[in-house]
Amino acid sequence: MNATHELSDHLEASENIANVSQLAGVVASLPQSASTTHYGADGKQIASYSKTSYANLKLSPQGDIQGGTLSHSATDANGNALNSSTLAFANGNVATAKTQINNRFASGVAKQVEADFSNVKWTPATTIHSGQVKFTSRRGDSQTLRSDGVVTYANELITSGSFRHYSPEGQGGVEGYTDIDYSNTKFVGDRIIGGYFSVSSKNAARAENSQSNVFMNASGAIDQIHTKNFDPASAAMKSQVLTEFQNTQFNARNEIDGGEAHYSISDPNGVLQNKTVVTYQNGVPSNTVTQNYANNQVLSKVVSSYEGATFDNELRAINSTVHTREYNAAEKLMSMTDASYNASGAPTKIQSRTLDPDTQTPLFLIETDYANTQFNYRRKPIGGHAKITTTNLKDSSSIETIKTFTSPTAASATAHAEELMAMPTQPSAPQYLTHTSTMKNAEGQTTAYKKTITRSDGSLLKTVVTNVTDDKPTSVAVTLYAADGKTVAKTYAMDVSGIAVSGGKVSGAMKITTKFRGQTLSSESTLEF
Repeated sequence: MNATHELSDHLEASENIANVSQLAGVVASLPQSASTTHYGADGKQIASYSKTSYANLKLSPQGDIQGGTLSHSATDANGNALNSSTLAFANGNVATAKTQINNRFASGVAKQVEADFSNVKWTPATTIHSGQVKFTSRRGDSQTLRSDGVVTYANELITSGSFRHYSPEGQGGVEGYTDIDYSNTKFVGDRIIGGYFSVSSKNAARAENSQSNVFMNASGAIDQIHTKNFDPASAAMKSQVLTEFQNTQFNARNEIDGGEAHYSISDPNGVLQNKTVVTYQNGVPSNTVTQNYANNQVLSKVVSSYEGATFDNELRAINSTVHTREYNAAEKLMSMTDASYNASGAPTKIQSRTLDPDTQTPLFLIETDYANTQFNYRRKPIGGHAKITTTNLKDSSSIETIKTFTSPTAASATAHAEELMAMPTQPSAPQYLTHTSTMKNAEGQTTAYKKTITRSDGSLLKTVVTNVTDDKPTSVAVTLYAADGKTVAKTYAMDVSGIAVSGGKVSGAMKITTKFRGQTLSSESTLEF
């Protein structure tokens, strides 16, 4: 569960809370803070806890958010900090958002993401109708630029994303592009419930590196990835990769928690080249086993151990050494490799010893030093050089060679950098109709107020039913509908019986229960006035 998903509940709640306070006969009010428990797709496992501060939001007398900021922070079920966000409002809607995403397995900030909502149209349900959200991502430690791009919405659904990646992270121009197509993805509200999205990766010259279809399950976790890799120079297919997560366990935030992931690589004709099984424990890789094939027979086996390694949020080994052993088809040891990685996950030094598989006698030691190498965001060398020293262990003689790396497209990448953002999509202007009604009992006393918001085609967007006793609100039921106008996307049940009004001021606490599709528990919040 990400910060944006969590905040959508609080934005929706802020509007309804202000409306409730109006019905109580006081100036529209917001709580000072909220404490929330968020649940995973099963409605049972705790995904995170969050704190939200409304203290700096500014309301109009009518209850609309006029400006100010809303701050939010989240921790996992064990109290480890996940993220913190600040949303700035202008003209009643979110204008910008800044989120710091913490390292999952270490202290400190992994990256900072900024979002610009100035080119979107909003619905009265505080969701995006259409337009583009601009994103910028920076490293948490150095603030150097990692990527930027846009996510496009149409008719209340995400339709596409386009991003450009900078390497070496803010210093060398655009290194590559990623385009995402969500036209085959199944959404209910802001959640993925199946289908697949397509990802195209290109180099700085926009030549294709790979094309992937990422298949999702009903819980919003990855099920399979089908990838085709290409030679950017010739556009010829190099390989096909099938990644399967059916034996992988995910936590309540849909992050890998344990189990196995399976990878199969085939040539362009579908002939199997290798199979890899990655085993996970406590959310990180523990070991990998790769079987290499030739003529449908196992040629060799490579085993890597991550014992004692640390990882970043992309599950890349950082500040660690990974130990790899290669065996032939007869299970005899052929080589031993130890690879050290820096804080960015790029290799710093690799030492490899080859052995005679029959006698286990060491033959050669090959040391590769990457101290003077620049790497891109995929940890591929794009500049500088590596020093390779090969030592014959029988007579201690050695040969030193220098391997130089170049990135021929990086220099011209800046000239193409603006095309991603040059012509933003102009969002359409959605139209909505609001109808309000009052329900009374046989004695003519008001029992509830109902507000219904419909789209231009008459389909439902949102309903709000406020139950009252003696003209005092007691509970509120809010229903949000998906883009089809029929499917219930989310419901909010608000218990306002703990709210007191005195001297035109609101005090006390209220509780909000949010359910996905109106059935599965999504979150429980307590808001303090």
